[in-house]
Amino acid sequence: MELIVRIIPEDEKKHFPAECGQCGWIGSSADTGGGGPIGQSGDYFDIYCPCCGSIDIGEVDNDQPITGWIERLKKATGLVKLLTNKMEGYDISKYNYTHLEEENKAMAKELYELKNKQ
Repeated sequence: MELIVRIIPEDEKKHFPAECGQCGWIGSSADTGGGGPIGQSGDYFDIYCPCCGSIDIGEVDNDQPITGWIERLKKATGLVKLLTNKMEGYDISKYNYTHLEEENKAMAKELYELKNKQ
């Protein structure tokens, strides 16, 4: 017997179960971003994934076998490893600090020179 996960309660009809084709996120369309009306045109913005921001969102069956969730976890783990590998070597806080430190030294030098000219 396969265990089933229900994404949206059966009595909730205004949202639909959605899945991201990019990162594997799955949940209610209520949790996605975007989707609001575009002015008075009657059109709506595309919805996007709350995890990765992709617009590759599609409707999925409400009742999902638990094995599908395991595959999604594997896909998400792979995405985290990929992002971690890409970020290796980038220490943004150190870069920003170094940049700000150099900028502060330059401003201090400029202020010192302006003060000495007076």
